[in-house]
Amino acid sequence: MLQSLRHRGLLYTLGILFNRMVPSKVFRFRVFQVFELQPPAEVSSTDAPFHFHWCESETDIQQAKAATYFDTLDAANMQRYEACLAYEETGRECVGGVWRASQWFVEDDLGLRIQVEPDQAWIFAAYVATIQRGRGVYASLLSHVLRTKTGQTHFASINPTNKASIAAHRKFIRSTVGTCFALRVFGLAICWSSGGLQQDKWLGFGGVKLPISIRLKGI
Repeated sequence: MLQSLRHRGLLYTLGILFNRMVPSKVFRFRVFQVFELQPPAEVSSTDAPFHFHWCESETDIQQAKAATYFDTLDAANMQRYEACLAYEETGRECVGGVWRASQWFVEDDLGLRIQVEPDQAWIFAAYVATIQRGRGVYASLLSHVLRTKTGQTHFASINPTNKASIAAHRKFIRSTVGTCFALRVFGLAICWSSGGLQQDKWLGFGGVKLPISIRLKGI
């Protein structure tokens, strides 16, 4: 617990504890900022080098889902998702992973759908093995993803109270698109957004079946 407080910050840690006690179908509240990402000028790890693998087979996909704890209700549209995993050069153990989505990404707990244009992609579900943190795994992995997929502009959402995530993405942030406040109580979703985020409505019923749609405007 103390390690989580130091690493993530008090407010974000309290939010995690609250979410563990209250079922997602009952209540969820989240504040997140959307950032446009770009590869940094230079990324170096502090330990052994890593190699990266884009998941193609069903076995790869299942490994990525297990490693990143990504289990979407949108399984019928898995072709919109891609996962990249990081491994140590000297072993076969997965030390990190991240996903990217095209067309749209559904925030199941909040009843939101993030719409992205054909030249945009959404980064989400980042993971680094606990014992590997501090070695530059995520910086190397995200840099690889951004440099490999050069035909699209990448975006990601970060809770501003999550100190660890803000620090991990700082060198990748090109610009701040906007801020979103989202609340869901049972099947009722409420959303307020600012900056370059444009939503089709502020009140939604039916959760992921009738979500509030958010587009990245002015990019």
